Amino acid sequence: MRQSVRDGEALDQIRRELRLLVWQRSSWLFGEVEDVKFRDFRESVILVVERSAINPRREIRWEKVQIFLCVLAIMAGAVLTSYAAGAWAPIGAVVTVKGKNADPSESFIAFFLVTLGLSLVGLVLDRRRYIYRIAVGKVRPDRYEEVNYSHSTGHVFHFYLPGLALPFALSACLLLKNNYGHWPYGWAAVAVTGLMIGYIAGQSTWALWTWVMRRTAPDSEQALDMAVKGLFLSVTLLHLSLRNNDYSLRSVRRHVREELFLWAGQVERNKIPLRFVFRSERTLRGEIKMKHARIGQAIRVHARKLATVQTEEQYRDIASSLLGGLLAALEGDIDVLLENTPEVSRSSRVRNFLRHVTPALLMVLFAAIIPVLPGVGDAAGSVRVLLLATAVLTLIPGASSARPTIEGALSKAIPGPQKP
Repeated sequence: MRQSVRDGEALDQIRRELRLLVWQRSSWLFGEVEDVKFRDFRESVILVVERSAINPRREIRWEKVQIFLCVLAIMAGAVLTSYAAGAWAPIGAVVTVKGKNADPSESFIAFFLVTLGLSLVGLVLDRRRYIYRIAVGKVRPDRYEEVNYSHSTGHVFHFYLPGLALPFALSACLLLKNNYGHWPYGWAAVAVTGLMIGYIAGQSTWALWTWVMRRTAPDSEQALDMAVKGLFLSVTLLHLSLRNNDYSLRSVRRHVREELFLWAGQVERNKIPLRFVFRSERTLRGEIKMKHARIGQAIRVHARKLATVQTEEQYRDIASSLLGGLLAALEGDIDVLLENTPEVSRSSRVRNFLRHVTPALLMVLFAAIIPVLPGVGDAAGSVRVLLLATAVLTLIPGASSARPTIEGALSKAIPGPQKP
């Protein structure tokens, strides 16, 4: 009973904070919405954010579960990979080097450290945006302090994760350098598997946490509430930059575009509308998903336009267009909201997926056939490692900036005579 009272007080506190936040941010739109409608507009937005507020204690509890499962998945993956590598290492060494320099007693600890180190690198690559936002101070656990939590588990975990990953990654590179010549293909497979384990563990546990939060969302949340929140926060940022006359600054525009892309993904993955229909209504469920995918794609289109605008008028046109979408979403008029959104179909989503994975598949194919190519010689092993690592990085959205670092680390791990 006492716990439920504390949870209710915490939720009321969060709702008061959200109300103040909406009150402040909506003031940046004063003059953009008709005066006679402005008060109703503000109260409608407040109603949306209040009814979709999540109890912070429950959020922290599931955040701890998510991190625990992520760590457990990485440890289990590292152990299984190490056992598999240890079982195949003697055979692989003999086959690879034809009996020369074969080491039938490969260390389980060595395999484990390599897999664990690169798994942590893969996890950092997966959480890179959130880690960056924490590092520059965009994410702070202030609202947790209001409910007697000095720091949230997720904030502390992500803050120290790069520092934890660094020594393990350096140890992994050193072990690869010392042992690569005994079993080049095997160590390459262990390294790439480690990267994949970390990235997949991060993606899957984050997806699980998001699913739990959406499943436990308040029953009063409506189908377009996620679109309203995303459009409101995006529109207010756009008009704030216009009000402060700093819309042309690169840092401001990048921040606004980052928020637009973030909310586009949130809207596209919104599962709330599906709670209003039965699983047997497959056609209706597909239509709902496509509508929200179109809304998310429209937000992305506006975000891309921000990168090339030259004048204040062009910037204001983008802000006004998104504001029109926000007003339509508040009124629940899905037809008006979808009027100028791009068409999205299952075939187009399949094409986009294939366009994304095709470069990686081609690199994996080339890595498989490179030993039989003429003139490759001793460089085949090192080239294969770089191709497989680059293929994994190609599948990671936005990892182009991290690719030279990872490729450089792998290149250092390859012995000198085998470098291409």
